[in-house]
Amino acid sequence: MKSHGETRMEGKRQIVSPEYQAWCQMRKRCLNPSHRAYKRYGGRGISIASEWGAFENFLADMGRRPSGVHTLERIDNDGPYSKDNCKWATYDEQNKNRSCCTAKSWLVAEILGVKVGTARTMMQKVRYKDRGVAHLATLSPAREARTRAAMAEAGVSA
Repeated sequence: MKSHGETRMEGKRQIVSPEYQAWCQMRKRCLNPSHRAYKRYGGRGISIASEWGAFENFLADMGRRPSGVHTLERIDNDGPYSKDNCKWATYDEQNKNRSCCTAKSWLVAEILGVKVGTARTMMQKVRYKDRGVAHLATLSPAREARTRAAMAEAGVSA
């Protein structure tokens, strides 16, 4: 059995490097049909570069992650895990690349100075109000007006 030097024992616990964890999780998402995220990765055709079958090659291409808040990200969400399509990114950078987050949501969030999830919720509440479902629209009149203005500026219709 070949050792990559990325694990160590602390008492009875095995500690693995964050880079090795990222590599293992990438492989599980893409190769293990029993993994909870498989359908969003391997199940929809996301592959791993053949040279990344060995952890040492992955580490040589990616290097160490810059900090504890960086995780492995594919630049093109529909592309493979490969040297040319991956980088270490912060959670904020990753969230901008999620399929559920549109550029318009980010733009409204920036205009309002709130998190993208908050902006998405506010936009949804404005849309509910437009559909006459007032009990779901809990925004104050002032916040609703700001949200509508931000949506208009971002080109989002209610």
